[in-house]
Amino acid sequence: MMRGGRRGTEAEMALQRIQLKINGKPVEREAETRKNLADFLRHDLSLTGTHVGCEHGVCGSCTILCNGEPIRSCLLLAVQADQAEITTVEGLAENGALNSLQQGFKRHHALQCIVDAIVEASGGEPQKKSLHEQSHAPSSGFIGAPVERAEDNELLTGKGVFVDDIDFSGMLHAYVVRSAHAHANILCIDTHAAKRSPGVVDVVTFSDLGSVRKFPLTIPHPNLKPLTEFPLAKDEARYVGEPIRSCLLLAVQADQAEITTVEGLAENGALNSLQQGFKRHHALQCGSRD
Repeated sequence: MMRGGRRGTEAEMALQRIQLKINGKPVEREAETRKNLADFLRHDLSLTGTHVGCEHGVCGSCTILCNGEPIRSCLLLAVQADQAEITTVEGLAENGALNSLQQGFKRHHALQCIVDAIVEASGGEPQKKSLHEQSHAPSSGFIGAPVERAEDNELLTGKGVFVDDIDFSGMLHAYVVRSAHAHANILCIDTHAAKRSPGVVDVVTFSDLGSVRKFPLTIPHPNLKPLTEFPLAKDEARYVGEPIRSCLLLAVQADQAEITTVEGLAENGALNSLQQGFKRHHALQCGSRD
């Protein structure tokens, strides 16, 4: 986990002073040269109405207005926005009331589809309903009628609070080291090098979890067999991407965990007992029996 910042210490980063106008107010700050504009808005300025979804410029949840044009803020570095005029969702309201675009978002549940909202807000006509929608429209009453959601105003003004919006001073952030291999027997995890790295507070493996080792599971049917799910791998990495350890850190290398893959299990050129179990039970399909 990281203390103080999500990307590392400022001493390790090149900083550049930038000037912007954000939601009509001048802002002058030092920004890390590799930090994107979305993170700068969220974590440096606490404008958490700009969300981060895919981080590839596809989903659009990080969209803002830059000099009047919509852009994906996850694809633009903060230093590239120097001298720009930025408008986020927090700056759309007019005299404390939702503007026409926000009202369109609310009316058409814009988290799911923003096409009608944008067309209507720009003065055009919303898309016509299909024959199927017209034939199934409720004639009267509450059942089937659209209902405004209580949380829409907070979301549309950037005041909705999500887990990633919580940022306390001195807060630690976890870095999870995941397995690059499937069906790998974990012989040992050497955490000494990681713990000596600058900024590392602690390194947590399965043996450090104590009594809090199992995730609560909801079994949807009584005939289904409950499975035990652990937050960190115990003796075996069952699949690629399974969490092996969690680091509480400022910065850490991701290659500290020592994992033995199936290729390294043979003893003097012969299959060991685990590999023989893999062979006996067709472990490429299921490696949990032996």
